[in-house]
Amino acid sequence: MKIKNWLAAVVGLFLLFAPLSADAARGMRVGVMVSDPQFFSMKEDGEPYGYAYEYMELIAQYKDWQLIFLPGTVDECRSRLLSGSIDMIAGLPPGQGKDFTLSPLAMCLMQRNFLQPLHLTVSSRRPTFAEEVLSAEQEMRLDYPHILDYLSEKYFHHEDNQAPLILTLKEAKFLKEHPVLRLALPDGSFPVLEERDGKLAGLDAELLERISSDLGVSFELVRVKDRAAAYEALKEDRVDLVVGTPLDFAWAQKENFYLTTSYTRANYLEVTRRGETGRTGPVALPQGLLSVDTLIKHMGEKDILWCQSPEDCLDAVRDGRADRTFMEAYSSQYHILHNGYYDLSATGDIVCSLDIGLAVQGTPEGRQLLSVLNHDLNSLPSNFRGTMDTRGIFQGKMQTFSAFVYNYPMQVFTGLMALLLALCLFFFYILHIRRRHVAEIQKAAYTDYWSELPNWRWFVDEIPELLKGQLAKSAAAGRCYVLRVDIESINQLSTSTRKAIIDEQLPRILKVLQTRLKLRATAVSGMAKMIMALGEMPVSGNEQPPMDSLVEQVSITLRGIIRQETAIELQAVNLKGGICRLEKAEELETAVHRAELAISEAYEAGRLVCVYDEKLEKQLARRQLIEAEMEQALQQREFEVWFQPKYDLNTHRTTGAEALVRWKSSKMGFMPPGEFINIFEENGFIIPLDNFVLEETCAMQERRRNEGKKTVPISVNQSRMHFLQDGYMLYMKKVRDTYNLRPGLVELELTETAFSFIDHPDRRDRAIRIISTLHRLGFQLSMDDFGSGYSSLELLNILPLDVMKIDRTLITGPESNERMRQILTASVELGQRLGMTVLCEGIENETQEEILKKCGCQYGQGYLYSKPMPMAEFEKFLDEHG
Repeated sequence: MKIKNWLAAVVGLFLLFAPLSADAARGMRVGVMVSDPQFFSMKEDGEPYGYAYEYMELIAQYKDWQLIFLPGTVDECRSRLLSGSIDMIAGLPPGQGKDFTLSPLAMCLMQRNFLQPLHLTVSSRRPTFAEEVLSAEQEMRLDYPHILDYLSEKYFHHEDNQAPLILTLKEAKFLKEHPVLRLALPDGSFPVLEERDGKLAGLDAELLERISSDLGVSFELVRVKDRAAAYEALKEDRVDLVVGTPLDFAWAQKENFYLTTSYTRANYLEVTRRGETGRTGPVALPQGLLSVDTLIKHMGEKDILWCQSPEDCLDAVRDGRADRTFMEAYSSQYHILHNGYYDLSATGDIVCSLDIGLAVQGTPEGRQLLSVLNHDLNSLPSNFRGTMDTRGIFQGKMQTFSAFVYNYPMQVFTGLMALLLALCLFFFYILHIRRRHVAEIQKAAYTDYWSELPNWRWFVDEIPELLKGQLAKSAAAGRCYVLRVDIESINQLSTSTRKAIIDEQLPRILKVLQTRLKLRATAVSGMAKMIMALGEMPVSGNEQPPMDSLVEQVSITLRGIIRQETAIELQAVNLKGGICRLEKAEELETAVHRAELAISEAYEAGRLVCVYDEKLEKQLARRQLIEAEMEQALQQREFEVWFQPKYDLNTHRTTGAEALVRWKSSKMGFMPPGEFINIFEENGFIIPLDNFVLEETCAMQERRRNEGKKTVPISVNQSRMHFLQDGYMLYMKKVRDTYNLRPGLVELELTETAFSFIDHPDRRDRAIRIISTLHRLGFQLSMDDFGSGYSSLELLNILPLDVMKIDRTLITGPESNERMRQILTASVELGQRLGMTVLCEGIENETQEEILKKCGCQYGQGYLYSKPMPMAEFEKFLDEHG
């Protein structure tokens, strides 16, 4: 079964290439983990099964979702959610990071015998959808308050326990207003349910008596022709509930019914003429039963003889019009033993099992009744179904069996011996299958799917033994190392081409690496585009061998492979290498991780091979410290807003300022923005930091205005991430209203890189809408670093900006270059003709200031006039120079 689950996961992976859409017919793509078949798996007939499936089916009926399950590992599900290939993940533990939004309700509290809270998870970039998911989950949990206990009991353990029956005030009021519940009673329902001498009898009689006793209600029996008529009566509000309903939530949603949790399982057997099992001819089935539709779906039968009732089905099998019929186990035994069908027999194999519950109306009152019934059903002990009083039904069966044993003792003895022998054979067969299955699982766990070579897990699990044994002395001497090689060309190919290249190219590359570098072990991972290897450097006296010679040897080897593969495949093959020295077997995983960091440095530095050394370690440690301290630093106000004045080049009066940020860290000391801004832009912390600077600036502007002091426009930097952020406009409106900003007092400063997506039509239109909205809110927009990139003129044509801030690189050349002076003059004139305020930054001497005046520029910013200063100093400066 686990192999089939694995195959189902592979099928789910290929489904990602199909053009699915979360908005088409309310299709909802759900990622589920396949680590535990009880949590989620696929049956042999392709139907989903497990805790997560049943939980999601209950939620789906509240939002009209059509669920599409895509199995995978935890990492695969996370990756698909971030890429938009799925809409949610059914079950992730807490601590997933800022990119994910977890429902506050735990959907699962146990998995494989240990407590593990799991939550529905959606992308944090879809807050509206997250609210929709939470709303549906909350509604379901209100109607099914014990659903977690029920599903855990069903899939993870089978202890005899009983939940207390606790009703809410609203539910108690509902029962008081509805002391009598109308119960549909189809004709011919026995042995499931029947009225005898004014009392209920049958399999479900004791359940209804228990419900009546627990809830203080009575039942009014409404007789109907058959089960189809019972559901029609439920639609027409002539009855309140129907017992014995298979839990088909799709059908219930279509018919506008609610289904309770399961109170039993119906096991269906095949009934044939005695001694004629194994026939595959026509199947007799009664018309109009929901269970029959489900049976057909499960069994895939096509040659069907439709009958009016179960008795007619048995008659059809008896007289040869049909070879077999399918009937619920209790019902089949009852009819055979008590209604004279002695020439028929029911097989002992269960062909299908269906969860059975109660059906109620899909109305507000029906939902109230659903909640009450679910409370009561979940309060029943787990063995309640097995203790239902069925003695009156099967008394005849016991007598018949006793007579059979009395009349045919040798046949019974022979049958028991055969059964014992079969059990022994079955036990040894299961033992054999288990051993083979364990071997297959181990092979799958330690083998890369694409290349069928040892994978990363094998490398991490098996190499420590090698380091403790054959390579113990080499490891202690510092002569062992971990090498990671990335093959970029494989990652860029289509799936079919990638498999062909892996079969031919990867063995050649591995052979060269093993031969030239004397590698002791190799493994592949990441769809065979990454090689992990353990190497041993040659003996070099008593000291640790230097890494320089190893780096040179690895570089020469990789260049040779690149030339070789480019000549063979007639396309460029790009390789990168990362190396980390390994001294202890216990540090293998750490060394693997450091080799990955080294290869990341190789990509960033544009080098072929990099080594994890103290310098790289310090850089990573510094970055980790910055990321560890940034949130607490923001809370403790370690970030300070500084201001650099802008001035009129002719009058030398202060006309504005630019808000800048500095970090006075209690652990790292004073830091300029160059040390942390790039890190914050990569990890997303730039958004809360920009918001902090903006609100501090707005608060100062409001305070000075209230004090009657002079205010000037102040520009605040905004990252490109704001333009991709949901709710950005709502936040900016809130800031304006909170600080009573007058139009033009705050200027939002954007670099050309903030519009790197401008060539995309949809994003360009979005940027234009955002800037237009910001204008209406009273904010001015400035283009920072004009002339430093390649898209400045295109941006001026597309976006309605207010201020052009010329980059300092354009004023360093005109001092000695007449051509640059002409470019500067043309830039200033261009901005002025477009109705923009033109300002030049980076003015450091009077010569540059004079050049700008001659070029027609009126405003400037730079150290010549003033350096950046803290807020208090700036306010004093403004009062003196404003």
